[in-house]
Amino acid sequence: MDLQNIQKFYTHYSEKIKWLFIIISTIMIVIGNIYFYNFTNIFLKILFNSILSILNITIFFFTKFFKKNIKIFHETKNEIRNITWPNKKETFKITIVILFIILITSSVLWVLDNMCLRIISFLIQIRP
Repeated sequence: MDLQNIQKFYTHYSEKIKWLFIIISTIMIVIGNIYFYNFTNIFLKILFNSILSILNITIFFFTKFFKKNIKIFHETKNEIRNITWPNKKETFKITIVILFIILITSSVLWVLDNMCLRIISFLIQIRP
């Protein structure tokens, strides 16, 4: 393979290669923990897991998935800055309206519930 073909191959499969490495190294961490469970030298075990975890995180930072989510996060942050929040007086008025609506809705539901209860109890009493 010449250099141009290698570059085409890498650009075409770069994301798949990154995710494949992340998956394989994560599997290596899990298998390493299982295999070296009773291993006496805990320093080597911690070093092995730390190196693979740092590599996983570093490669994850260069994936398109991470970059896309960071972009969405920044756009969301900018949109939140554009929100105009209500002041104390508006908030109080809206709260009063909501409480009034809740009171009316609960009253209507209470009346409907009592009507249904009376109809059902009447129907039960009629049964022979």
